[in-house]
Amino acid sequence: MKTQHLTYSYRLNLRRHQHRWLEKALEQARLLYNAALEERIDCYKKTGKGITKLDQNKSLTVIRRENPEFTEYAVAMQRWAFAMLDLAFKGFYQRLKNKDGKPGYPRFKGTGRFRTFGVLEANGWKVDGDRLTIKGMGTFRFVQTREMPAPPKMWTMTRKGGQWFVNFVVEVECADTAPPGGPIGLDM
Repeated sequence: MKTQHLTYSYRLNLRRHQHRWLEKALEQARLLYNAALEERIDCYKKTGKGITKLDQNKSLTVIRRENPEFTEYAVAMQRWAFAMLDLAFKGFYQRLKNKDGKPGYPRFKGTGRFRTFGVLEANGWKVDGDRLTIKGMGTFRFVQTREMPAPPKMWTMTRKGGQWFVNFVVEVECADTAPPGGPIGLDM
């Protein structure tokens, strides 16, 4: 059996203080993304070599020690910004390799260009019905319009306009499809 990943998106029902908290978490993720991009650019200019996501994850310990405001949020959420930057660089290098027009070097994100943060790890949070409980942050209620077929593996929160949405990624098994090769019928 093959597995595939599906994303289920739900609108969050937030209190006023939760809106402020999410805005602050989003801004922190944006700042980490931009700082990591600047670090990669400086490292390449000085040494001619790149820096990896693993190295940046290690430097997060130093950042958290020196800046107490970065200890408010889970490390997994902060690592997410580094993972997204790493994904942007992988896409850039792939486009360079394929010679797909302009490769589009990863760029710094302004407040209007950064809308999502999340976690890629399956610990420190749980989903119970229509509630997402995040360790150290509290419980967020969402409008569950449909059931998820499996427990979520990761989540992201996205701001669209004035609304916030939580997106859960679930892994489901899918049936193997037979490869085409036999006769087919067409109606004219």
